[in-house]
Amino acid sequence: MIWFIISLVFAGDITPNQANCVDNVVVVFDASGSMQSKMPGTEISKVSIAKDALISVVRNINSNTKIGIIVFGSGSGWIYPIDYKNETTLIAAISTITPTGGTPLGDYIKKGADCLLKQRKKQFGYGSFRLLVITDGEADLGQRVDERVQEILSRGIIVDAIGVGMDKNHTLATKVNSYRKGNDPESLTRAIKQTFAEIEQKGSTSNINEDFQLLQGLDSNVAAQAITVLSVLQNQPIGEKPIVSSVQLKEDKGNTIGIVSVILVCSVIVTIIVFIRKFS
Repeated sequence: MIWFIISLVFAGDITPNQANCVDNVVVVFDASGSMQSKMPGTEISKVSIAKDALISVVRNINSNTKIGIIVFGSGSGWIYPIDYKNETTLIAAISTITPTGGTPLGDYIKKGADCLLKQRKKQFGYGSFRLLVITDGEADLGQRVDERVQEILSRGIIVDAIGVGMDKNHTLATKVNSYRKGNDPESLTRAIKQTFAEIEQKGSTSNINEDFQLLQGLDSNVAAQAITVLSVLQNQPIGEKPIVSSVQLKEDKGNTIGIVSVILVCSVIVTIIVFIRKFS
């Protein structure tokens, strides 16, 4: 959030009330063949129940939330590229999901996370960024799920997982920010609803005006370069190293301050803000 606010401070003609706070969530939906099996205790398939549960929740998501849905299995890919809710289009897309094929979970967790990182770069880190995995089974061999999840979490992306009709916890249960069981229609709907409720609660902008005022006196060149460096370092695709070329901060006399110095400057800025807010 701080990166975005710094950019607003030095934009000159932009006020904090014009800040565009956007929450972003990508749903990674399991449409592998096993989702065609019946939900325990019912005569209805897991995929039908999961689709109905997701539709019932997305009808009521906040208008300031961007949602994307990517499906793996047969016909894998984005059925709803991340955007604000168009209810008719979104529900139609979810309704098309048909289960068949394997479980390339690691590949699609990466695709979803890469999308969120791209959004975060566009928003200068401001907003919330969440990956919701809905699945009924373990990943295919060689999918590197643990490695992928660990890197995604290290980048500050929140990862939630819901196990659909599983007789034991998914291995993701101990590796993600939250894990919920959806072993019947009611608990699955509740699990999805709780996740989206957390998105809206944690996407609060109540402190934006206070933070805006705290940053008014900073040098614009320092702020701009700090934003650029941190954006490059944190938002490259999962599995790739940051691309840092000639990003440098010029002083008035023509000297340069290296990337490390810029990061330290930004760290000090954030520390000062946290300290002031804690003791004010």
